[in-house]
Amino acid sequence: MEYTVIGDTVNVSSRIEGLTKLQENAILISQSTYDAVFDVVETEDWGPLDVKGKEEKIRVFEVKRRLENTR
Repeated sequence: MEYTVIGDTVNVSSRIEGLTKLQENAILISQSTYDAVFDVVETEDWGPLDVKGKEEKIRVFEVKRRLENTR
């Protein structure tokens, strides 16, 4: 069997993954993922960035570490 995933979310994820080349070993997440985990991880805000195929900038965060005593 073969599976394919399509859609805007997959496109944005691919573009964010491509940004990891800017800093080796970076774990990058989108705003929506940040909203789900902001209280359990320390992040660095990379700000809104231009990504290929999107008219609007995408807000990207780098995960630095898991916070102690969470969830």
